[in-house]
Amino acid sequence: MLEDVRRFVARLAPEPACDDRIADRLGLPTSEQASHETRALAGSEGFERRKAACSLCGHERLVIRKA
Repeated sequence: MLEDVRRFVARLAPEPACDDRIADRLGLPTSEQASHETRALAGSEGFERRKAACSLCGHERLVIRKA
């Protein structure tokens, strides 16, 4: 699952995505599963997690992006 999230976020780069939209797009049962994976990616390989507008839903929330 981590690799799926990594590839999805990398494809959107440099646009950010929230955990809810990541879970929706990848068919994960809960956004908590996406959150677990995005927290694991944050700070490595150019991935950063911060509060910003999600490029997929437009809502201000915690997002991840690849710089």
